[in-house]
Amino acid sequence: MKRKLLALAVGATIASPSMAMDREDNFYGRLNLSVELVNIDKDDDSLTQDSGSNWEMRTNTSVFGFKGYHAISDSVKGIYQIEWGVGADGSAEDLAIRNRYAGVVGGFGLLKAGRMDTPLKNTRTIDLFAVQKDAWVGNVIPGGNRVSDQIWYSTPTFGGGLVATVSLLLNEENEAVAPCKGPDGADDCRDGLADSYSTSLVYKANGITLAAGYENDTLQFANAGSIGNNRASIIRLVGQYKTDLFSAGLLYGMASVDKDENGGNAIDENSIVISGSYNVGSAILKAQYITTTGETEVAGASDEEKVVTQYTFGADFPVTKLCKSYVFYNGRSTDNDTGGDPSKSKLVAGFQLSF
Repeated sequence: MKRKLLALAVGATIASPSMAMDREDNFYGRLNLSVELVNIDKDDDSLTQDSGSNWEMRTNTSVFGFKGYHAISDSVKGIYQIEWGVGADGSAEDLAIRNRYAGVVGGFGLLKAGRMDTPLKNTRTIDLFAVQKDAWVGNVIPGGNRVSDQIWYSTPTFGGGLVATVSLLLNEENEAVAPCKGPDGADDCRDGLADSYSTSLVYKANGITLAAGYENDTLQFANAGSIGNNRASIIRLVGQYKTDLFSAGLLYGMASVDKDENGGNAIDENSIVISGSYNVGSAILKAQYITTTGETEVAGASDEEKVVTQYTFGADFPVTKLCKSYVFYNGRSTDNDTGGDPSKSKLVAGFQLSF
């Protein structure tokens, strides 16, 4: 439940009584804290100690923010959101920049601009551990981006449950202030309106979600399989069936990096995510398996293969609609052709409170 801030000082000062009824401003948030037993094995014989374990506390996507709308006319609303990350464990993550945008919505669809999760990222509806830092799908596969300088458009719902979305991701490079970061060197600028973009087509009806997404030329997280720290193009297909009792989901993704983007080495990566949940009494049992296989084409040498596998299983224990406790086990392993197969696992117990 979100708290309505209908008496915001600014709104009360500048809005007439009739306009005040045509707006809504919500303050919301989530605190998620966990205590974790972490085991790390670097699989590196050159180290005196290449494995160990420790206890730690983590904040997992703890946030607060404001969002709302203001009626511009009978059929059009202005909308906004501004959100910050919170280091609930006292870490240095306080006031981290997250989603923030302004836009309009009406019969024509949704148009907004700002910093947001990309349309492709939003197709990860099957991710059952989406707010857990080391367990969500973006910890393994590419396509988990929140990008600044977006221009976003979504259609109204059509065809019985379809919504199409396209977002232009502006790179803001200019030859006059080179060096640029294009694939052909310092003089190759991403200065166009659509050099980078993200799209999705999503169908939702009767407990079924089907989604397809494509993203072109976007920088990926460092830990995103073989693709990490490179600009990639990504195709993703997602399907999920969900009832009041259980859910089952499947994601398949393909990502590629061209030779110029990776110092002359091309990368191709294929990813699979399988997830499922089942309600037993008041508890929700959850399990998720992720694997990604990347092949790097090395000039004058054999291709290098890297396989990253992650599995997570656990349970949520809702107390109210706004509060839950949870436990889960998470393991991640890497198999490298070049040697060294590090692994990490953790046993986690935590709670989440929303407001």
